[in-house]
Amino acid sequence: MSHPIPASDTEFVAFQSALTGLYFLERELGRGGMGIVYLAREVRLDRPVAIKVLPPSLAARPELRERFLREAKTAAQLSHPNIVPIFRVDETRDFVYFAMAFVDGETLGERIRSRGALSPREVARMLQEVGWALAYAHARGIVHRDVKPDNILLEKGTGRALVTDFGIAHVSAASGLTSEGMVMGTAHYMSPEQAAGERIDGRSDLYSLGVVAYLALAGRLPFDAPTMPALLAMHLTQPAPPLPTTAPRHLADAIACCLKKSPGERFATGEALAEAVAEQARPSAELPVPLRVWLTRTDPVRPLYVGWSGMFGFAAVLGTVTEMVSPDNANGILIAWALALAPAIPMAFFRLTETRRLLRSGYTLDDMRFALRQHLQQQRDEIAFVGREPSPGGRVLRGLTYLSLVGFAAAMAALIVSPDVGTISRWGPLAAWLGFGSVAGGVLGLTYPGRRIGGEEKRGEWRLRFWNSRVGQLFTNLAAYRLRGRVSAQAGMHRPTELVIGLAADALFESLPSRLKGEMKELPDILRRLTDEAGRLRGRIDKLNASLAELGASDGPAGGAAGGGGGGGTPGVEARYSGSSGASALAAQRQAVVGDLRAQRDAATDRLGTIVTTLESIRLDLLRLQTGATGPESITTMLEAARRVQDEVDLALSARAQADALVGSPKPLPKLPSPPEGSGAAAR
Repeated sequence: MSHPIPASDTEFVAFQSALTGLYFLERELGRGGMGIVYLAREVRLDRPVAIKVLPPSLAARPELRERFLREAKTAAQLSHPNIVPIFRVDETRDFVYFAMAFVDGETLGERIRSRGALSPREVARMLQEVGWALAYAHARGIVHRDVKPDNILLEKGTGRALVTDFGIAHVSAASGLTSEGMVMGTAHYMSPEQAAGERIDGRSDLYSLGVVAYLALAGRLPFDAPTMPALLAMHLTQPAPPLPTTAPRHLADAIACCLKKSPGERFATGEALAEAVAEQARPSAELPVPLRVWLTRTDPVRPLYVGWSGMFGFAAVLGTVTEMVSPDNANGILIAWALALAPAIPMAFFRLTETRRLLRSGYTLDDMRFALRQHLQQQRDEIAFVGREPSPGGRVLRGLTYLSLVGFAAAMAALIVSPDVGTISRWGPLAAWLGFGSVAGGVLGLTYPGRRIGGEEKRGEWRLRFWNSRVGQLFTNLAAYRLRGRVSAQAGMHRPTELVIGLAADALFESLPSRLKGEMKELPDILRRLTDEAGRLRGRIDKLNASLAELGASDGPAGGAAGGGGGGGTPGVEARYSGSSGASALAAQRQAVVGDLRAQRDAATDRLGTIVTTLESIRLDLLRLQTGATGPESITTMLEAARRVQDEVDLALSARAQADALVGSPKPLPKLPSPPEGSGAAAR
């Protein structure tokens, strides 16, 4: 958190005077026992930096001044994407300071204090990136010795974790503590060997990182005590308590390994830790629009189908029970079961149609399974944050609901078996009250903490099981019936730049107010058509490059001297038949084909570049519109530019058939005749 600079702060004024011409101090970012951090601007390079200065009271002590400079210079030698770089280490007048990169974001400690625990995926990513940074430093003989949440920065926008204050908190060889003493907050993260004053290495940092990860995931520290000696004793003797059961097993195991008391039982290196959490840290790719629609779109009349099935299903169950007691209406029961199951047909047809639309867009069953796994992982991350189990009161309410439902079914069965006046007067009111209780309990059950999201997780698991089964494969084959020739050439989940931009633009559009979305209602369709065409162009470029490779001319311009032959031909062909007029004609024909293929490839590449540029312009316009940097009047210009490119795409599509005939099945070169005997034209 930044702090204003008091006008009467003579120390700040003196420090700014010492830095005049080098840095302009803007405001204070924070302070601790070993220094004050300011946000500044480097005058010469016009860039923001963070400057940490040793307080004059400490800088006056020669041993601390020398230690600060020596260890800051050591840390300045580190160059890693997950370590805050140090630009300058210097001393002037009474001040000792170093300037480092300014990271726009917050510390991990601020993040936890303001918003609570992180999701498992965020914790895994933090572990992975900090593990990489520590491994890099340890390989160069530098042990951090003060890994804690306030020394880990989270970059705004990217979420990247960066480690700061490398080697600044010095640990004396005698005690394992800084010569100035360790504040309580730091003692919470000490390794057992550091607390005991023993010799430490990189595995001590991994223990501290394990404590940080435990706090980030559980929202509480593994060890806490009112005094430092008691706290250090817990680090030395007590095993870490287990993490919540909602934590992913592999992530929990990795954190537990970091918290082992013996250094030999921990991960040997930060890289080993990063590898252990790599699967959990993998970023969740943003799903393309067709897959998101397939995942979330439901039949609009589904509630009616469910109500229909519930009504006739209940009647069928009661009829089956009474039939067992007094068989007299088997046909009616069969009709009731048929009516109860009838909605399954239109619901299955709806899902078949949606799947067919997705397959037509070029996606595969593997893509659907990947999307389902990703969607399920997101639900599990939400469950880890919200909680899986209902409250005790919620569990009681759920039990009463089930009990009311069973009693209602029993009362209705009694009424059906013996529909006389006495039975109705005795069981009728009870059935009514129990039925009302079942409905009321079900409605209130929607408010159970974790219940609704837990139900979504169960449905997600069943959907994934279905699509992973042979039935799911057969269902997909049925949806793809007679669709093979119409599937888009661009398939699969790993999309290139144009789709990433299109997805970002689509997300920005969805975040706009309804009025603006109404004025640009055709924009999503334009985005979809442009991204689809970009995918087709990229597939076409790949096919053209493959055809050129078959002709031995995939690189270099037409007419080049690949392998000693003209026109980028097969190496040595023209050299072997330079004396043959037939070979010359063949070379000319081949060069014409190569030139035509290259021209088509270059044209497709140009169109792809135009589409990507248009998508990026739309995204930037939407971003400006969202942030208020531009007004609604830019909407017209944006749409006109998008329509113009779309018209060009449509014209290109109409002219593609003839080119596809050439690219789809390039004509093979005629077989060259054997060189005439005695011609002297043998290959050299």
